[in-house]
Amino acid sequence: MLRGFCSLENQTAQRNLDRPDGTFFPCYDGNANITGYVDGSGNIRAHYGYSPFGETTVQSGDLAHTFRFRFSTEYWDEETRS
Repeated sequence: MLRGFCSLENQTAQRNLDRPDGTFFPCYDGNANITGYVDGSGNIRAHYGYSPFGETTVQSGDLAHTFRFRFSTEYWDEETRS
């Protein structure tokens, strides 16, 4: 279950959430961490959980590996893991 806030109008994390595979909206927790993304139909496409230091401890969803804004609403690079 996603806890936090999902907004179909909030585009703080990414100015343009439109991608070739659809439009996606970030979900936030109380600390402004992105905890997931939903598509335009409200389907959960990615879910993330974090340690207190920002390490990803949970990652699920068919598109979870494709989104680049995550902990603390910062850019995530899979190659450098930061």
